[in-house]
Amino acid sequence: MHTNLLSNLSVEPNNPRIHLRLSLALYGISDLRRLLGAIVDAFVLVTGAEGGQVTLFDRFVPRLSLAHDKSGSSVEPFETNIPPSAVYEIARKHKVCFASAGFYIPLVAPSTVEESLGLPNMTLGIFYGEGFSVRYDQEQLESLEILAAHAAMAIENIRLNHMSTVDHLTELYRRRFIMDLLSLELHRSYRHRYPVTVMMMDIDRFKSVNDQHGHVAGDKVLCRVAQALKKGSRKEDLIGRYGGDEFLLILPHTGTHGAVLITERLCESIRNIRFDFLEVPVTVSAGLVSFRNADPREPEEVVRQADAALYKAKSLGRNMSVVIPDPNLSR
Repeated sequence: MHTNLLSNLSVEPNNPRIHLRLSLALYGISDLRRLLGAIVDAFVLVTGAEGGQVTLFDRFVPRLSLAHDKSGSSVEPFETNIPPSAVYEIARKHKVCFASAGFYIPLVAPSTVEESLGLPNMTLGIFYGEGFSVRYDQEQLESLEILAAHAAMAIENIRLNHMSTVDHLTELYRRRFIMDLLSLELHRSYRHRYPVTVMMMDIDRFKSVNDQHGHVAGDKVLCRVAQALKKGSRKEDLIGRYGGDEFLLILPHTGTHGAVLITERLCESIRNIRFDFLEVPVTVSAGLVSFRNADPREPEEVVRQADAALYKAKSLGRNMSVVIPDPNLSR
């Protein structure tokens, strides 16, 4: 169904004020798929189309599509058969383009720098609408194009935020962001008096994988391990790539016993991964520190303690975990 931001805007669809309210509402959405759905619903509403689809492009190659019908319900994306040359032409013109069965609206984030061919740097995608029941004069078409520009900028904001917080290789949080999350979680744990466990984990003998099989193989190992961590963790757990082959995990509402069970499950899932270029399974070592009812701590100090536990696990033979419990957990 239509998102809440559209539910009260079903009248005067070609009113520029409605376009402005929609534009402002789009900036408040932080999830990409939810934003794309809202963009589709917005354009369907203001144009009177029977349905619509947003397709995002990477170098004119379709990467992600999302479609809704007129009621705002999700439907399977349909094939628009837009060749790269047509994508370029639609984006270059920056104008609504009409076809026999529908119309195209380029989603172009405004840019002050244009490439030599005249294509703006921020051409992100195209909205395709089926049918066209609302008729526009020139001023209204320009208003529609402004709405498209705001939609593109909302998409770009999410993309830039993703780039600044998520590691491009593993799709885990970057070190700086996971440390910020750790600081927040430590204060929440202290304020609400619940246990939390912090885990440092790294891949055993990872350097030998790079040395013997190359960095492409090493990247494959990193990605598969990251996938196993995401798949095996709980919804509330936070996972980041701390650096190289080290991972930092934050386990809220989890004391020593629960953290050990989670760690064993994660380690087992990683040991079950198979690579055609490796003869032996990949293993990991982990160091954990658990605490509760303690004074707020600096994130760096918590990481130092977890790292010390990780070092001990390595010194004891790898492929294991070592826990440093907090005395307050026994109270």
